[in-house]
Amino acid sequence: MRQLKVILSIFFTAAAKECHPMDAEHPKPLDYMNCHRECNALTEWCVPNNSSSTGWACDKRHHRGESQPGQHCVPGGGAVFCSNCIAGYFCQNDGADGWQCDVLQNESVIV
Repeated sequence: MRQLKVILSIFFTAAAKECHPMDAEHPKPLDYMNCHRECNALTEWCVPNNSSSTGWACDKRHHRGESQPGQHCVPGGGAVFCSNCIAGYFCQNDGADGWQCDVLQNESVIV
């Protein structure tokens, strides 16, 4: 019985529905709040997934406050306003450290 659970777990993990993040270059109206993209709007978010050919797949829905500043976070749909960070923080891809809760940064700002 345990082997069956493991096999089913692997099957359902590998068979996650692929989705596409928001196109940051050409956002459509309401894209910034569309965390689910092609996933089930009530129960799922479109999240980064290395095993997906698009790099994104449907996974469980997340909520604000699950991650604290500096911690790993989940960006929903690639939209900055869809994250599980606390209020005032946003899930951003900080490069080598991956997705982390941080204050909103603008890459075009030159200091």
